[in-house]
Amino acid sequence: MSNKFAARAQKLEKRKKYTLDLLPPQSEQGKKKKTRSSLKSVKINANTEQILDILKMATSKTYVDLMDEALTNYLEVVALENVKVKAMQALINDHQAVDERQTSIEEFME
Repeated sequence: MSNKFAARAQKLEKRKKYTLDLLPPQSEQGKKKKTRSSLKSVKINANTEQILDILKMATSKTYVDLMDEALTNYLEVVALENVKVKAMQALINDHQAVDERQTSIEEFME
C-alpha cells in the first residue's frame, strides 16, 4: 500500500515540476508589478448616487474622476484638523509611485 502512495507522490512531483517549468522565470514576473490601483466597486446610498449623477451631468466628468476629486478634497479638509491624517498624507505625497506608461511633459512637447 505504501508503494501506491510513493508512486502517487512521485507522479505529483513530476507534474509539479512540469508545471513550474512552463512558468516564466521569476525575474520576468517581478517586472510586471502593478503600479496603479485597480478599480474597486463601492456601495453608495441613493442620495450620494443622485449627487454623483448631478455632478456628472453638470461637469461631464466620470464617476471615477468625481470620486477622486471628492476624496482628495475631503482628505485635505480632514488633514487640517487631524494630525495623524496630515502625517499620513505627507508620507503618501512623498512616496507616490510614477506610472511607467505616463508621458512626461518634456517627452510630450518633443
